[in-house]
Amino acid sequence: MTGVIPAVGQCNQQPFRALPQGSTKDMLVSRALITLVPLFYAGCVGFRRFVGRICVKSAVSAFRCARPYRDSPTTFSRSLPQGATSVPGCRNGILAGMILVTGGTGFVGQVLIRRLNEAGYPVRTLIRPSEESPNLPTGIPVNVTLTSLQDPRGLQAAMAGVHTVFHLASAEWFGSYADLTQVDISGTRQVVDAAVQAGVQRIFYLSHLGADRASAFPVLKVKGIAEEYIRNSGLTYTIMRSALLFGPGDAFTTGLGWLLHASPLFFLLPNEGDSLIQPLAVEDLATAMLWALEDDSTRNQTYEVGGSEFMSLRQAAAIVMDVLGKQRPFVQVSLPYLRTATVFLENLFPRLPVSAYWLDYFAADRTCPLDILPRQFHLMPKRFSAPNLRYLRDIRWGRFLLYTLGRRRGTAAERPKAR
Repeated sequence: MTGVIPAVGQCNQQPFRALPQGSTKDMLVSRALITLVPLFYAGCVGFRRFVGRICVKSAVSAFRCARPYRDSPTTFSRSLPQGATSVPGCRNGILAGMILVTGGTGFVGQVLIRRLNEAGYPVRTLIRPSEESPNLPTGIPVNVTLTSLQDPRGLQAAMAGVHTVFHLASAEWFGSYADLTQVDISGTRQVVDAAVQAGVQRIFYLSHLGADRASAFPVLKVKGIAEEYIRNSGLTYTIMRSALLFGPGDAFTTGLGWLLHASPLFFLLPNEGDSLIQPLAVEDLATAMLWALEDDSTRNQTYEVGGSEFMSLRQAAAIVMDVLGKQRPFVQVSLPYLRTATVFLENLFPRLPVSAYWLDYFAADRTCPLDILPRQFHLMPKRFSAPNLRYLRDIRWGRFLLYTLGRRRGTAAERPKAR
């Protein structure tokens, strides 16, 4: 077979074809796209880098403002309340350190952290090591330290750069199996000792009306012992002895509501239900503590704070009945018998919203002068009335009742040791 061998480089050559008519416009458009697309891409990249630099600078600035205070002389800007010109421990409205809140996941702690955050204070809170997720307030930036009140080294690390401590942690709401000595006495001593070693300037302590180391009631006794230790520590202190607190997630009104749903035929009253109480809204307590922080005259003082009126337990229960629309006849039971029955129920259902310590508050009158908050803190507390208890209607009581009765009894390691 014979043939012509093509020259090298000519095997795949195609003959030149002229562009058909009308394709000149397409070619111009193609060339324009080839030219403009890289320019458009370069512009987008440049714009993204420009915006990215701005975001990075903003993030760095925010991080520097919100990072925890350590050993450097970092300051934090904050907004002062209307009419205020300076804050103790501040210079021209600039806070000189961090605020540490123990018991920050509890009923009072969550409200206080929110108020401190709204006022511009940097906040750190302690979280006890646990398998359960911490109940921190949502939507609030807060520095967290994972440690126990019985860990001196962990507490010393948590105190780094701290200016003021709000000590709220307590085991009282966990019933008769709670270790009050370990948490409320030993834990308070550990917190105070760590604060002294770290050079903390001030400590706030949340106590109760009637706190006294000679009291016959366990909670009031340990509170009195803790108060005495704080006064003798050398720290600048402010002790707030509060009345029974009410608000969403409380133990007082929620406990009354739980008893109404758990007993469909009658409502048990300790003794005759005539002991006087002075319910105080938790928001008012948090506001008073915040304003005490900004008032030099409250240093080294003990305040007894309560609501705007006195009422009996019977009257308070009647108001809760009206809010929930459930009326029950009152049945009077001697307090010792009722306390014994409550301890028995706690052993069966350890997560009840009521406890033996809860009943101790109704063994005697728990009141204080009505003018303390208006006179000292210029604050008129909310009334314990139906409009201020509407949060009780939002609770799914049937599910809540089954939840509390269905919880198994945990081991000693699983039971919470701090509020």
